[in-house]
Amino acid sequence: MNREGGESITGTNQFVTQNPNDGSQVLVSSATTTFQWLLGLPQVKYDFTKLKPLMVAGTGGVIYVSKDSGISSVEDLKDPPNPLSYGGISATGLDLSTLLAFDMLKVYPKTTFGFEGRGPARLALARGETNIDYQTTAGYLTEVEPMVEDGTAIPLMSFGVLDDQGNVVRDPNFKDLPTVPEVYEQLYGQKPSGPGYDAYVAFLAAGCTYQKGLWATAETPKSVRDAFIAAVPELKNNEKFEQARKADLGDYPVYRGDEVEGALSKAFNISDSVKQYVLDMLETKYDTTVQ
Repeated sequence: MNREGGESITGTNQFVTQNPNDGSQVLVSSATTTFQWLLGLPQVKYDFTKLKPLMVAGTGGVIYVSKDSGISSVEDLKDPPNPLSYGGISATGLDLSTLLAFDMLKVYPKTTFGFEGRGPARLALARGETNIDYQTTAGYLTEVEPMVEDGTAIPLMSFGVLDDQGNVVRDPNFKDLPTVPEVYEQLYGQKPSGPGYDAYVAFLAAGCTYQKGLWATAETPKSVRDAFIAAVPELKNNEKFEQARKADLGDYPVYRGDEVEGALSKAFNISDSVKQYVLDMLETKYDTTVQ
């Protein structure tokens, strides 16, 4: 069955309300779906803390600029030689990770939402309509690295990933790029802290480290869920799959759902103060009200 809008709130709502709970239906989630739940959008009828993860994989992202921006290094972000402009899809979707990075770094580009995907946003930068952008790892490796090689794009930083202790560390696919918190320290001479940093870390977990997930309802029989979970090591041991995954998506761990259930619960349990900080930022800086 195909349903318009089914890739996000509409489809996820249907999954939790009309599921036969026999394992014949599973949910594939993305950061946008999770973010909209974390922010408390009234249309959302699902709760990820009541779903069971079967398999979870991460991704990352890189913030970069065009050559025409005049920026040659992260130091130029404090006083950009030209006005910065950014094209996004939605302030409450995965763009939120970038908006929180901008907020923490005190970088405020002119922002236009409504692009239909990261591909169109990248093309807008290539055409000179915008001059700062981000791409997830897969898009960056295939589409932006050639621009870096020919000198038309300059990578600035990666989002980073969370380690087992919840610290932001360098992305394994971009070891030579500083993370957003590292850039903050470079620009302002101290490690980041406070609500802006807390918000960045909170949404980094759902936006990158645990972005892609395969889920079942809690009512699905445990034996069925265990069968899905048992397939994860088989995938990891499949050389052809691993080669294709790393080439297309980057080298990030693929987790069994039961391995990260506790980490997911912690990541999804954002404080009221962090949530309010993000909602206030969206309203005051991007004219976006969640209601």
